[in-house]
Amino acid sequence: DQVDLKQQDGAVPNADFDPTNGLASQCDKGEVQSCLLLSNNYFYGMDIGQDLEKAREYADKACQLGNGAGCAKVGFYLRRGLGAPMNPEEAKNYLIKACELGNSAGCNDLAEMYMSGLGIAQSKEEAQKYYEMACRQKNVAACRSLESKFGVTEKDLETASTPVQQAGQNVEAVVPATISASELAAQSGETAGNANLSLVQACDMDSGSACSQLANAFLTGTGYPQSDEKAFLMAKKACDLNFAFGCYQLGHMYREGIGTTKSGSSMKKFYEKGCRLGAYQICAALGHEYYIGEKIRMSYDEAKKYFGEACDMDDEDSCKAYADIVRQGK
Repeated sequence: DQVDLKQQDGAVPNADFDPTNGLASQCDKGEVQSCLLLSNNYFYGMDIGQDLEKAREYADKACQLGNGAGCAKVGFYLRRGLGAPMNPEEAKNYLIKACELGNSAGCNDLAEMYMSGLGIAQSKEEAQKYYEMACRQKNVAACRSLESKFGVTEKDLETASTPVQQAGQNVEAVVPATISASELAAQSGETAGNANLSLVQACDMDSGSACSQLANAFLTGTGYPQSDEKAFLMAKKACDLNFAFGCYQLGHMYREGIGTTKSGSSMKKFYEKGCRLGAYQICAALGHEYYIGEKIRMSYDEAKKYFGEACDMDDEDSCKAYADIVRQGK
């Protein structure tokens, strides 16, 4: 059955704590990671209702703060008409900015636009240019397209021939066997008047939902001094307790290197667990990662698999994504 991420373990939400508002406040203060996380949450409907328009808006905020991933997301949305009318020319502008900011997914998406000529003037010269830019940044999908379409290899670009992975990608952070929320809270100056106290108690009583909310509290600095490391530990405990959104938080932290070393393989591992727990949003997230090939090796077959699983849970957007891949013959 489809999982309600807000009430998965039956915990009663803390009325005084709203992780979404915390992220929004941090984003408004110029905290880029909060903007990106909130964009992802709205895109996949994680812990809040899905809202593609807000997903695009928060990605745009990250872009305006000079974040290439945010610009790439907006380009992705505008190219496909997600959260706004389809606008290929505007999508191109955002992807150019993303690429200039060093985001390989933006370069690769832009290359695909020029290669297909859908919505913009087709240009194989521009396509090769942007595939090369993405490949130089170790984008697996771009390197594969560059070789198959233009016969240019990574070696031709004088790049390293080592496996396309970021340092430490196969190494998961070592965490304590048992994680006490009360100990972490005490280290952060927890007091009886803190609105998060009931969450601490619930987390120590093995409420995955409470641990997940504490992860957001530490991530956004709501009620505690901000701490990526403590946010990571709370997300880890939430996932260990089989709370699906905790696995998504943990996977996202590995994806972005928040409180731990960046690791595409660990991101995949915890997204897979969240999907197995029946959260269609996380299945869709993993399908998207396989489709773009930025953090893990691109695989249209795997993308279809996970979009298909989300579609089987009645997620219409995943059904459309699945159909789009099939229609493209990928």
